[in-house]
Amino acid sequence: MSGFICKICGACCKGDGSVFLYPEDIHTIADHYSISIQQAVDRYTEYVMLEIIEKTGSYLYIPYLILKKESGTCIFSNENLCEIHRLKPYQCKNTPFVSEFFSDKGWRNYLKKECPGIKNMEEENFFQYLEIGRKSEEAEKKYYYLLRNNSFNLEKILNINLKAPKIITENE
Repeated sequence: MSGFICKICGACCKGDGSVFLYPEDIHTIADHYSISIQQAVDRYTEYVMLEIIEKTGSYLYIPYLILKKESGTCIFSNENLCEIHRLKPYQCKNTPFVSEFFSDKGWRNYLKKECPGIKNMEEENFFQYLEIGRKSEEAEKKYYYLLRNNSFNLEKILNINLKAPKIITENE
């Protein structure tokens, strides 16, 4: 069985993708730096609304905080090393094997070209990481239910103030 070995190339910390943060991730970062949740949000995140077009043709907007980038690179990346490695956000800990890796073949094929850690892995060896994908999907559902139970209001959930969000689509 051929397993994943991170090559510390920093490819997952650069480029077009975004690190979607859960409230626990924000709390962990704020605690680590001994700052308020508001300060952590203001310094390290960007507020976005993910626009999803449902099968019915209606639009759904899901609020997220994502890690900021500087020149296309995560603000916590320092020469391909993560400055917050011990407390990485959920998505970072589980990349590349988040749920989309298993459900979106196009994205998986893109990652196979970009990530040296999986480039030479055989397709059948990816599925040893399927449980990580399942847990990632469960975390996303948990976040959705938290949002739903709080009227999709991140300000209420985190007890913070947010500026107007940037709208992003599923395909961005």
